[in-house]
Amino acid sequence: MFTSLSMRYVTLAVAPRDGPLAAYLLARHGACFGDREGARCDPEGVTAEGRRYRDLYRQAQQRFELLTRHCHLEIHPVPTPNEPPPDVERLAELNDGLEKLFSQAASCEETRHRFVSDLAHNERLLREITALRGLDLDLGMLQRKKQFLATRLGSLPPEALPRVEKALEGVGIFERFGERDGRALGVLICPQLFEEAALKHLAGHDWRELPLPPEFAARPRQVEAELQRRGEALEVEVTAYVARHRATCEQMGARLNEAARLLALAEPFAMLCNDALVDPAGRLVLRGWLPTRQVKHLSAELAARLEAPFSLDLRKPHPAERERVPSVFHYPGWLTPFADLVHGYGTPCYGDLDPILLFAASFVLMFGMMFGDVGHGLMIAAAGLALGGRLRRFRPLLLGAGGASMLFGFAYGSLFGHHGLLTPLWVDPIHHPLLMLKVALWWGFGFIAVTQFITIYNRLAARRFDLALWDAGGVAGGLLYG
Repeated sequence: MFTSLSMRYVTLAVAPRDGPLAAYLLARHGACFGDREGARCDPEGVTAEGRRYRDLYRQAQQRFELLTRHCHLEIHPVPTPNEPPPDVERLAELNDGLEKLFSQAASCEETRHRFVSDLAHNERLLREITALRGLDLDLGMLQRKKQFLATRLGSLPPEALPRVEKALEGVGIFERFGERDGRALGVLICPQLFEEAALKHLAGHDWRELPLPPEFAARPRQVEAELQRRGEALEVEVTAYVARHRATCEQMGARLNEAARLLALAEPFAMLCNDALVDPAGRLVLRGWLPTRQVKHLSAELAARLEAPFSLDLRKPHPAERERVPSVFHYPGWLTPFADLVHGYGTPCYGDLDPILLFAASFVLMFGMMFGDVGHGLMIAAAGLALGGRLRRFRPLLLGAGGASMLFGFAYGSLFGHHGLLTPLWVDPIHHPLLMLKVALWWGFGFIAVTQFITIYNRLAARRFDLALWDAGGVAGGLLYG
């Protein structure tokens, strides 16, 4: 708990056909891949079959993600412990199956977009035709070209109507029939010979022509009734589509669960293909770091499950590799929220002392010292107990902070900010401010001294003796500070 897990450098050479299973077993036992140092291997890297495996996995994974989004599914695969990863042929079959499902989903998505577009278009036409209810004319007649008359539909500011009527005298008429958005709607009727002159007069009074859609080919109320019938028919089609879509997604669910399981099994080797190498003997070489406590289990499982002979070499990390070795930590559940806070600033280097316990203890004690109150601490602890769902993992943090606040509340004699209701078990901070300042001073000195000791230890572990002795964070700096 005070340092990261002990690690070993692993070099595993297997037959190419055993590559997916070997990579999966390494990943399942906590191996970290991606180290090619010291490899005397073919510069072409992994075999052509391995590259095909990687490409098939990427295609299948991409289609799987698109399908789960399309069906609004959350799938959490649980591979069977003794199930082998899929080979190239099985992965190709999976990819082909997902491609067919993807084509089906794409057709379904295209139908959905068409329904959405048709419904939006119908609603827009309904809004437009509503403003034309006052016009008791065949709108199709207005759109058709006439032999002698010209008709134009448009709008004008209401205050401009008197001036327009005067300007159109002897040229044409503007027949008002309604209003929309604060503008007067009307029809311009004039001989075709005077159409250009009439439009010129109207242009000077903020005339805006209203184009009529092709669907407006009858009287407004007839058009509106037809649009309403069309909208109802579209709603029926959409309801049927939603039912078909739900049934399709349910059918896809079982196949996507199987795909998720196979992809989880194939992922380690697919991700490793960029770093795996082929040695002169034609064996696939997998290199990486493995927790020491998993070595025995990995060796036993490799021997039991790999068909062809393999070689497994292990060694301890060299001092020069210290910064490259992965830092793997295992914490009990109650330390997890504190670890999240600390690792937000960075992860300790391999072999360094882990400050999680120091941080957890200091966080809880300092919180209790600063916010010592029985009532407030009880409320914080109760809030921690009430956490559920994804926030449940922060329950130990709130329980620890609330418990420390209650303990110091009894020590201070504080209940919901009132002093005097409880007899202090130690001291009342309000009446002894200098004592509290001394306690804070010594607390700070002790905290800095402990962190200085951790820094010295970490530098000695890294064999940086010069920094451990003479640096500001070393022995010399600690003595000067003391």
